[in-house]
Amino acid sequence: MSPGRQSIQTVVGIFLAVALAAGPSSSASFAVEPGKRIGPVAIGMTEHEVLNAVGGRMRPAQGPAREVLEIPAHGLTVWLSTERVIRIRTTNAAHKTQSGYGPGDENWTRARQALCNGGVSEASAVHMTAAGFEVRCPFAGLVLEVSRDRIVGLVVLPSERLR
Repeated sequence: MSPGRQSIQTVVGIFLAVALAAGPSSSASFAVEPGKRIGPVAIGMTEHEVLNAVGGRMRPAQGPAREVLEIPAHGLTVWLSTERVIRIRTTNAAHKTQSGYGPGDENWTRARQALCNGGVSEASAVHMTAAGFEVRCPFAGLVLEVSRDRIVGLVVLPSERLR
């Protein structure tokens, strides 16, 4: 084998070893599943499970005295009740729904149609906020936070909480 070919194989071998050691680079770590999860954090997880899922990098959020955690490395905020995750919010543009919508997208009306009740009907409600408005998709377990016609955040919560 020629020295050039051997060094290419060595580089490829090192690359594969590093990639495998880093674990799967799955898009699931950025997936938004309405009613279920955002990235590594799922509805119903305990604080300990969240801590393990995000590698221990979280801090208490500023604000009211309820259990709210921020995970800056992931762009997530997590609400806990009775020691379980009940709500997850992302502002991370890498987090996308299966249909490709996430923070930073400008076409919130298409997102609303695609995400609220599977696009079958306009099963949503609009609520004004200080920064813009929220589009709540009660049957999907999803809230789109919109400001200046752009999605600025997605919130996942169990769909039954919105009914």
